[in-house]
Order: sequence, then C-alpha cells, then structure tokens
Amino acid sequence: LTKGNVSQYDSGPIKDTILQILTHPQLSTFFQENSMGRNEVEILDGQGRIYRPDRLVFHGNQVTIIDYKTGSFNSKHRQQLESYAIILEELNLVVTQKILVYIGEQIEPVFI
Repeated sequence: LTKGNVSQYDSGPIKDTILQILTHPQLSTFFQENSMGRNEVEILDGQGRIYRPDRLVFHGNQVTIIDYKTGSFNSKHRQQLESYAIILEELNLVVTQKILVYIGEQIEPVFI
C-alpha cells in the first residue's frame, strides 16, 4: 500500500477479506443496505479528544460499535471499545453491542 493505493496484485486478497467480513454469518446484518452504518466517524470526549471507531451501526438511538484488528486478542482492544461506548453513551446513545473483528486466516468476531 502506498498513499492508500492498492496494487492489482494486492487487491484480490483484500477483496476476499472484505467479502468474508460482509458475508460472515455473525456480521452480515451490520452491512445490509437498510443498516445505517458509518465508517471512521469522529467522536469527541468531554476533554475534546478525538476518537475514531472503525464502524458504527445505528438503529434509532441505539448503536453497535465494530472495530477491526489484526493479530490476536489483546485486553487493550477491549478497553478501546469500552472507551468508545462511554463517549457514545454520554451522547445519549444506547450501545447495544461491541464487536472486535479479528482479521487473519479466518474472520473471528469477538462480542464484548
């Protein structure tokens, strides 16, 4: 990857990974056309710090937080989702689900 550009060689595996996420039985509902999903939305905490969850899926005042990771589970990943949840709840949203999606040979969602 260079400046966000993907070579034709790399595009095949990347497309395959994206398709695996979009069609995963535990995740596909968060990517349907009728879902109000937003990627990389900036949210501010009370001190003006900016946070950027990978994906937020809204259903009225309810929201699901999805964050993508490579590698294996790390407690810092859970803490990151919890931080997002606190900020969103301060904005009067109800966080219904928090999901870490580990991307490797397989797609492994972890529901927090």
